[in-house]
Formats: sequence, C-alpha cells, structure tokens
Amino acid sequence: MWITLNMSLDSQKSCIETRISELIYDQFNSLACKNLISSCDKTLKDVVKQAISSSEGGKRLRAYLALEAFDAVRGNCSKDTAYCAMLDVACALEVFQTAALVHDDIIDESALRRGRPSAYCALSKACNSKHIGIGLGLMLGDILATQSFDITRKACTNLRNPQEVLGEFANMQRNVGIGQVLDLSIEMMSLKNPKKLAESS
Repeated sequence: MWITLNMSLDSQKSCIETRISELIYDQFNSLACKNLISSCDKTLKDVVKQAISSSEGGKRLRAYLALEAFDAVRGNCSKDTAYCAMLDVACALEVFQTAALVHDDIIDESALRRGRPSAYCALSKACNSKHIGIGLGLMLGDILATQSFDITRKACTNLRNPQEVLGEFANMQRNVGIGQVLDLSIEMMSLKNPKKLAESS
C-alpha cells in the first residue's frame, strides 16, 4: 500500500494505520509459541489484541514527518522499495511511541488512553487481576519497543546507511527513557522552590 502526494491526510493516515497493524501481527506471528496450554494461549492472545488496540489512533505526526523528510532528502517521490522500507521505519516510530505510552500510563496510573481503557487496565480486566494486568502491561510495552527496533532492522536492508539509521533509532529510544527518568525526578522536587523548578525546566 503506497502513500502518494495526491492522497488526503485521512487516506495517508489510513495507510499508516493499516501497515502498523500488519507489522504488529507479523511480529507476534513470528513468535515460537506453539502448543501452549489454554490459559497461557488466552493470555498471549489478550496481549496481542491489546497491542493492536493500543496502537490504534493518534495523529501519526512522527510517521508523516519521517516520510516527508525522506522524500525531501531524496528529491523525488517515486514509490519504490526504499520508500516502502521507509514507510516501515515511520511505522516503527509509531510502534515505539505506543510502547512508551503503555509504560507511561502505568507510571501515571492513568485509567484511560485516547478515550479507551489504558493497556494495563484492559489487561487487568481481562485476567481479573490488577497485579497481573500491570505486569502484562509492562511486558507489552517492552515487546512493542523490541518489535519497533526489529521492524526498523528489517526495513534497513532496503535503505542506504542502515547502521546509521539503526544507531539513530537506538539513540531515540534511549533518550525517551532518560527523559522519562528526568520527568519523574522533577515530580519529587519541592514546589516551594521556584528557582530550582525553573532551572530544571
């Protein structure tokens, strides 16, 4: 499925959404999880279902910007193998964003995300245990983050400078994690010291 210049933003978004779902399904289908006992199989299916649900929606600005930058650098808009690979990298950015949001909702104890139950809340309900739901939410975020890197790794076989692309993707993931650590550290600062708060902002 190609994204073309004469497409409306809604049509472009639909293409991106479809490709994200395909990539997540492909990643989970590649897992070696055959012959699981029924309770384990149900739990895994619940996590896969939640992975798709959590990945739906959002503005997809990261994907749009990545694709626009790719076209701008190349100087043409031919939809070839490299463009298809870049579409997957753009989708991988969105998959990682979903992973970060799944974790963020656990940290913030948020019950909702985009008008729906947050991942850990939905999983808590599915397994009738908040403790297990939080654990599954953590694992789901980890799996999606790993999948985003693997999607990028596979896409890079059809891009120039694959090591540089992977390096930047890894840097982005690390910086998001560090940013979350800093965000939490600021929450521990006293509100009675405006100077320190200003310095930290």
